[in-house]
Amino acid sequence: MLAIDHIVVAVADLEAAGSRFLREYGLASVPGGRHPQLGTSNRIVSLGSAYVELLAPFDGPDRLVGWVVRCDDAGAEGRRLGVDVVDMHRERPDGSVLRWRLAGAGSRFDPLRPPFIEWLEGPDLPPGAGVLAWVEVPGPVDGWLGGRDIGGVRVGKRFAVGIHAATVLVTLGPP
Repeated sequence: MLAIDHIVVAVADLEAAGSRFLREYGLASVPGGRHPQLGTSNRIVSLGSAYVELLAPFDGPDRLVGWVVRCDDAGAEGRRLGVDVVDMHRERPDGSVLRWRLAGAGSRFDPLRPPFIEWLEGPDLPPGAGVLAWVEVPGPVDGWLGGRDIGGVRVGKRFAVGIHAATVLVTLGPP
């Protein structure tokens, strides 16, 4: 089964981005940890079964850079597409390690070819204040997805490169 796993927002400063997401959108984040293989760190904004990954460090303004598709078997997706599958991990702040396999991840995000993630150990997302409703991309992705509809993907009318938008439905609590 395929589903939108998460969207990636490249940020220069994790703490500042986490504070901004809380202040501007009412979405709290938690420290995710370090990706030793990439030299990056992240914060996680939980959205039920999906999440926003605030990923640093990046130069320039904070920006939405990509999305990732959850799958049951990254190896099968890699063989189907003829792409590499890599084993990845993240060291959490508590010292535990989260592991996954990634198929189709290049050196930069391609909105028409999102990588496939197979969680070897679930991401154990905390309850979130919203739901990731959809992502907008600049063209069709059904060929890359093997003709499977995962829902929540809209093809935009703009021709700019990159993921165009993502909508998060936020649950508002009492004031």
